[in-house]
Amino acid sequence: MTIEEKHVVDIPDQGQIAPRRVDLRAYSGHASSTCVEGSVYAYLGIPYAQPPLGHLRFRRPQGPAPSWRQDLGPARQSKWQADPMQTEGLGTSKMRPDMRFDEDCLYLNIWTPQRAASGSKRPVLFHIYGGAFVTGGSSFPGYDGARLAHETGCVVVSCNYRLGIFGFLGSRALAAEEPGTGCGNYGFWDCVEALQWTQRNIQLFGGDKSEVTLMGQSAGAIMQSYLFLSDAIPQCLFSRVILQSGVAATVLPRTLASADATFQALAVATGAKATDSDEEKIDALRNADANDLLDTSLSLPARRPRTEYDVGIDTPADRALVSPRDLKLKASGLFGPVWDGVAVPEDFAQRAMTNLPSSIESRNGAKGIMLGCTVDEGTMFNFHVRKRETLLKHASGFHPWLYPELSELYALEAAKDEETFAVCSDYTGASLFQGPIRRAMKVLAQRRFPPAYGYEFAHLPSDGCLRSSVQSEAAFSILREFGVLHCAELPLLWGEIVEPHYTATSDSYGVEADAPKPTHATALDEDSAPGKGFTPAERALSLELMRAVGSFAHGQRPWPALSTSTEPHSIEQIPIRVWGHRAQLGANSPRAVAANRADSEAVDWGDLQGRDTTLGQTSHWKERVGVTADAHAKYRFWAEPTEEGYFHPLLQYYGSFKQGFEE
Repeated sequence: MTIEEKHVVDIPDQGQIAPRRVDLRAYSGHASSTCVEGSVYAYLGIPYAQPPLGHLRFRRPQGPAPSWRQDLGPARQSKWQADPMQTEGLGTSKMRPDMRFDEDCLYLNIWTPQRAASGSKRPVLFHIYGGAFVTGGSSFPGYDGARLAHETGCVVVSCNYRLGIFGFLGSRALAAEEPGTGCGNYGFWDCVEALQWTQRNIQLFGGDKSEVTLMGQSAGAIMQSYLFLSDAIPQCLFSRVILQSGVAATVLPRTLASADATFQALAVATGAKATDSDEEKIDALRNADANDLLDTSLSLPARRPRTEYDVGIDTPADRALVSPRDLKLKASGLFGPVWDGVAVPEDFAQRAMTNLPSSIESRNGAKGIMLGCTVDEGTMFNFHVRKRETLLKHASGFHPWLYPELSELYALEAAKDEETFAVCSDYTGASLFQGPIRRAMKVLAQRRFPPAYGYEFAHLPSDGCLRSSVQSEAAFSILREFGVLHCAELPLLWGEIVEPHYTATSDSYGVEADAPKPTHATALDEDSAPGKGFTPAERALSLELMRAVGSFAHGQRPWPALSTSTEPHSIEQIPIRVWGHRAQLGANSPRAVAANRADSEAVDWGDLQGRDTTLGQTSHWKERVGVTADAHAKYRFWAEPTEEGYFHPLLQYYGSFKQGFEE
């Protein structure tokens, strides 16, 4: 059998790689002739940069990409590689028996549809995973690209990027090592390096390098937003972006003053002396054992709501009153992008509030943006709030200048114990996700470039769907209380009907490319896991989500664009696509109860079909939790500038409305 028949790909300067074949059957119960069986070729564990070990720790990824041409014979065998260093227990346990975490993690995976393997060029879906910048990986269950590649006809790529202290430790000392290259955003540059590798090589796998669409959820969407807004990365790395539950304003960058506080604390905790030079502290951190360094970083406090400026007895409410020389910020265990003036430009605060780059001619992503959120974004982040006193304590984490209006909008003093979880979820979701995302929708609708498409996900996953996404009944019981939670759409978008293909060992993923094909493809066997899987309505919804993403990646309009409406006078007029019927958790009016019932009773094909409406007509917008304010008042508080032109998120995070870049 020839190399072409085995679908072996020869990557210049690296070597040949042989794929695994995944045979997929059509979604059972679908009457459409467009839903067919097929095969996908998976090229797993391709290194795209040098391992970031030793002196390469806390530096941008380095080339050239490793070569195996002389080491492994004629072809490298596809196999899952280690995911980035992170702690177990953050959704990582029991995912796969042989799952590994290592600093040597800069690998990517590619899924090529069988019909794209014949030389035709296909659009590329490039996935960046979420996980709050501290957890995640391209080999995680739920991110199997086989079904998505098959249903969309796209080539799917996923890459690892460094997390936590390994991906986002910044300091003035690290910035001074290589002037002009910035610091702290190593995970950001990992994604850039993987995208550059894709530009050089994706045509070998049937992909079109001029039609690369980024997609990602939560931190993955936030990372995309930073890439979209940055002037530092090369032009034309990607043409479109899909932002699921996240934009840059969701997690603002840490200033160098804040990053430096963490750097100093970690260096001392690792064994350096407080009186050591910065160079000696860098050496201590670079020479530390990776697991010890991870454990040390986890010992730092993680303040939520996320903020770098903590107002206290000796700290004025206005950060601008404190001299930068006298500013003493606390070390934090919350890692993420660093405001280094390079990857994250000096004027980034303004860009983040509008989700627009500095000029109308975007360097990347000029062909389109898809963005949206779920209706219960906040439930996952405050599950401990069950009493009024706990609610008031949680809300006190917001800046004291914001607290009075926050308390009034959400009727905090009047909240009953049984309402506190829903109320806290309401303002948490609005502040981090719905407010910034809807502001981005409004700005994009007014600007009309690039073309943008908004959505809202309002379907409560069935018990079978949710059970397919968790490893235990305990986890199922907890998540069942969270409504249409953050991440609710992911199993449906990736088409994971039952168990992901690679919950087994890495060697058992798929079959060799030249293995005999089965009479009936059984890679997704719904009968093998009783109590798990999608309802017929959810299978239809899953296909619709995948094909909407596919049509967008192919350059088509998945639904009416924001720019097709007249310029909106208010946010309520924004046109969006809605899947599902649910109102937010805690809304209990007769209208909300009826909407929730319609969603839970959706069992047949078409019951959850997407519908085009306006934001103001959605159940989430029209309904309210208890006696809290209406949706427009909440949106205005979290997302619109004040009369003076200030944004509340800047005050909340930095302690100043006018926080600028710090050298």
